[in-house]
Amino acid sequence: MGARNAILLISPHHMRDSDFHRIARRARALDPTLHAYVAVNGRRNRTARWAQLLRPTLHVEVEPVERFPHWRGHKLESVIRPKQVTLALLRDRGLPVPAFVELQPDTRLDPAHWGDYVVVKPAYGRRGAFVWIHRTERVRFKARESYPEDHPGRLGPMLAQRFIHTGPWPVSYRVLSFLAEPLSAVRYELNFGQPPILSTADFAAGKSINIVASGKRATINACHEADLMELARRVHEALPDRPVLGIDLIREAATGDLYVSEVNERYCWNLSNESGQKIQAQFGFNLYQEFDPLERAAQALVRATRALAR
Repeated sequence: MGARNAILLISPHHMRDSDFHRIARRARALDPTLHAYVAVNGRRNRTARWAQLLRPTLHVEVEPVERFPHWRGHKLESVIRPKQVTLALLRDRGLPVPAFVELQPDTRLDPAHWGDYVVVKPAYGRRGAFVWIHRTERVRFKARESYPEDHPGRLGPMLAQRFIHTGPWPVSYRVLSFLAEPLSAVRYELNFGQPPILSTADFAAGKSINIVASGKRATINACHEADLMELARRVHEALPDRPVLGIDLIREAATGDLYVSEVNERYCWNLSNESGQKIQAQFGFNLYQEFDPLERAAQALVRATRALAR
């Protein structure tokens, strides 16, 4: 096999560029025929720019790099899609996705199909913001202009999704995946600041409406459950055009079944982004030590470059 390029495109504002220099160095050591480069947003990147003219190239766009030309080769792009588009792709490819619908003016949800309560969330929301539990028969479409100025409902549609009971306190998982290789997994449990949710009857009793386990008011730890990693791998294999994914999974308490609640296609490098560093420091774990993720990423980069460089 002849020499090939792998060009990692990143932004230093949302991750440590040293992560990707380490991935590139290790990939070159694993395969001496591979020329791995890191192009950083805001820099000239001359070597990576001209190298693509010399040999087949794979561009891995972790985040966009302004004014970096795509002269040759295959490119995996970091593009943000509405959540319902990605979820529909996964559902149609046989992945376990809770039933969801985009709210329209004529939307009426039947509790016999959806259950007594559903989750309502924005198609463009982040970090669990503006996610609420609603009584199913009361869910209605609202015009974008009726939402507050800071609400993502002004930017795109709202979704209703079947509520999955994950236990007395909401539990969720975030798996970071790079080139279809799961790198790390983190577990979130919202276990203080509110009474337990034993069933949907607790919503009617007014005990709690917060069903999102995210960074605020949660206990967070590294998680090594094998079925999480396997499902994340299947999710990324179903979305092969995206280089990096932050895959949010939930487990139904009664059955143990895993579901894909949503997929983040950018700004999800929680090994070293600002929120990821804060979480690891606060809760006393180290994702690099727990998972050796950069070694896994380097191996994935070698595989992907051999398969996709053009």
